[in-house]
Amino acid sequence: MYGVVGKALVINLTKNSIEETVVKESVYEKFLGGIGTASYWMFTRSLHEFDPFSPDNPLIFSTGPLTGTTFPSSGRFGAVTISPLTNNWASSISGTRAGVQLKRNGYDMLIITGKADNPVYLSIVDGEVEIRPADHLWGLGVFDTTKELKREGKNLSILSIGQAGENLVNMANIMCDRERAFGRCGFGAVMGSKNLKAIIVKGKQDIELASPEDVALYSEELKTELMENEVTKNLSKFGTGGLTSFLNYLGILPTKYFRKGQFELADDLSGDEIVKKYNVKRTACYACPIACGKRLITEKGSIKAPEYETLVAFGPLLMNGDYDVILEANKRCDDYGLDTISTGNACGFAIEAMERGILEKSGDWGDGELILKLIDNVAFRKKEGKILSSGVASASKVLGVDFAMHVKGLETPMHEPRGMQSLGLAYATALRGCDHLSANTNVIEMFGMPVEDLGIPANLSEFTFEDVDRKARTFAWAVKRSQDFWTLHDTLIMCKFTTIAYQIPPRKFSTMLYSVTGKTFEFREVIKIGERVFNLVRRIMVDRGIDKKDDTLPKRFLRTGLPRHEPQGKKGEIKDFDRMIEEYYSIRGWDDRGIPLESTLSSLEIFEEM
Repeated sequence: MYGVVGKALVINLTKNSIEETVVKESVYEKFLGGIGTASYWMFTRSLHEFDPFSPDNPLIFSTGPLTGTTFPSSGRFGAVTISPLTNNWASSISGTRAGVQLKRNGYDMLIITGKADNPVYLSIVDGEVEIRPADHLWGLGVFDTTKELKREGKNLSILSIGQAGENLVNMANIMCDRERAFGRCGFGAVMGSKNLKAIIVKGKQDIELASPEDVALYSEELKTELMENEVTKNLSKFGTGGLTSFLNYLGILPTKYFRKGQFELADDLSGDEIVKKYNVKRTACYACPIACGKRLITEKGSIKAPEYETLVAFGPLLMNGDYDVILEANKRCDDYGLDTISTGNACGFAIEAMERGILEKSGDWGDGELILKLIDNVAFRKKEGKILSSGVASASKVLGVDFAMHVKGLETPMHEPRGMQSLGLAYATALRGCDHLSANTNVIEMFGMPVEDLGIPANLSEFTFEDVDRKARTFAWAVKRSQDFWTLHDTLIMCKFTTIAYQIPPRKFSTMLYSVTGKTFEFREVIKIGERVFNLVRRIMVDRGIDKKDDTLPKRFLRTGLPRHEPQGKKGEIKDFDRMIEEYYSIRGWDDRGIPLESTLSSLEIFEEM
């Protein structure tokens, strides 16, 4: 099959061994790549059975058939492991050149197990693979680590951890080329547990495509279509931070640790306002015409502008309106290698615990000095950071409280489900925990757009239906179909901003695959691949103890509504949640405990001999 190499690089740090292995074409045909082939590898070798910090827990990086092509926003790289934050299956997708470079070395996957006796880093350059000492790098932040490793040569892509990963902080990231990330779920802590400080990668092999001419022509067509869309234009102009004012206007901007839906200083922090105040430079991932990333050019130099999630996590969520504090929080998290969503959530949890007299009070809401101090303490496991660094689910058990905002141990992102019914269901059933990137029905619901290719109706924009059963079926179907489609993205791999508002219609993915692989994938089979991977991962999760008891939401979401606000015109709350879960299980082909039926797994051909 064109578009894939057919080989994986397998490294065991305990044995100091480096091997290559062949991946059968049939595996690619069923799971494509990315989290699909990585999860299949994990499951079929029973590697999902180990504890997160066990040397045997695999850290798997995986490319997809679109990786390294010119298709818009296809410069992505996937990772899979067992998470120390959730104690379950975890995935992450990063916009880094490392995936393209790995593929140009002749590998679709990089599989790392074991633990080195001393700190090491991996060098995968032009077909030569080495495990090298990294004692001189241990203790450095991401910025200095990247600077040191750039001395190894030009055009290297560098994956590294900072002090948070070294200290096994459960919300530590692997940082990519300094400021991108394999975020959420503690991938950096897994890397740190293996005494692996960094990976440098650069390759020069050509990637064989079925029809390079068709890929080039179709890429240009899709880029034009993508950039004519108003949603994409706004992402390009204002970055993801442009969402802030709009969600605040709707009354669904996470504020004061999800106790409110509006923040009075939100407009001052929004992307459109920042563009007015600063000289802004656009930055893009490989092969991306959108360029949603932003850097601010100031008198002190260039600094990365925070994405929406980071902006809100260290702004409205903590009642902080000081943009300079948010910039500094973002910078520290990147250098320490901390996930900004989980860290901001941990800060909110801590400040509320202080407010309640559960933790010793050292500041209040909106206190910039306190926010930065909490970030430092989490990264180095100091003071209250010793509790917070394991995540809010663990912290809530230690402190004996029930207001932690998470699903399955993964902290809640900066999107409020009490104003968008489908988002609550998507959060509860997402694979890795509370994940805003598992489905985009909230966008469909917000703008009332139908998605004919997926059979999703426009009436999701109605917040309530008189017929509870019809409402439950409608939302369950929409979430299921959206999850399958967005799981497909993570196998190809392609950025979800290409279809956040369905700028590229789903059916066009079949044509993309055909031009790259030379194989015909009917649209129903393309969607089935997403469904197949989703159910495979759910089967992994079931083996690790996940079932219906875990498919729920924080009590704050289920029991407390948001204040009534115009133009929403009604109190934001989640209704008929249990009924939606029942319909979702039925549509998925799972039993009443949330476990995939054997007939479902069989129909998806997940465990056929390959």
